[in-house]
Amino acid sequence: MPLDLNSDLGEGFGPWRMGDDAAMLDIVTSANIACGFHAGDPTIMRRTCELAVAKGVRIGAHVGYRDLVGFGRRDIAIAPADLRDEVLYQIGALQA
Repeated sequence: MPLDLNSDLGEGFGPWRMGDDAAMLDIVTSANIACGFHAGDPTIMRRTCELAVAKGVRIGAHVGYRDLVGFGRRDIAIAPADLRDEVLYQIGALQA
């Protein structure tokens, strides 16, 4: 049975780095890339995706609440339709 070893990556923001994404991409088979609402930014997303592709690692979207300060962990009241739209937006950002 094949094993998928997954990790959340790309969680830095601007000059702040969280972990060693390049090293993690040497051992995982799939990676969830932070899509910018709780962590990550366009440059980090692109670089992490490029590294993942170069290393043959599958990519998934790590969506989150619009909460950079709380790293997506605070309780946020949001209407279901707004949440749907924010999830679609983040997936679209990663896809781009």
